[in-house]
Amino acid sequence: MHIIGFKKWFSTENDSQMTEIPKMWDSVTEEMKEKITGLSNNEGVVGLCADMYDGGFDYWIGCMSDDKCPEDLEEKIIPASTWAVFEIIGPMRPLPNAMQDIWKRIYSEWLPNSGYEHAMLH
Repeated sequence: MHIIGFKKWFSTENDSQMTEIPKMWDSVTEEMKEKITGLSNNEGVVGLCADMYDGGFDYWIGCMSDDKCPEDLEEKIIPASTWAVFEIIGPMRPLPNAMQDIWKRIYSEWLPNSGYEHAMLH
């Protein structure tokens, strides 16, 4: 999977990512959404959690794309069979919301029963 977008590191201490990631989404301008959507392979704008380290992880707002990465964005290549996609359906506001609920379900239900292990990539 080839991701193009921008990232920010979030701490998982006291579940602070649950309130800080929505703030990141709020900061995305319409111009940036349009740019990312224009690069997308039809999935539109997506959120991606990756590279857990130092008590947190990188969170990306971007798209899956086959295009060359523009200079003002970053890219990440994730090897096959090392990722999973979770669709989020439901309200994103007010907290708690659908995104926070799926986070909890991934770690408490899906991961322990999936046969997969968390890679803790660096």
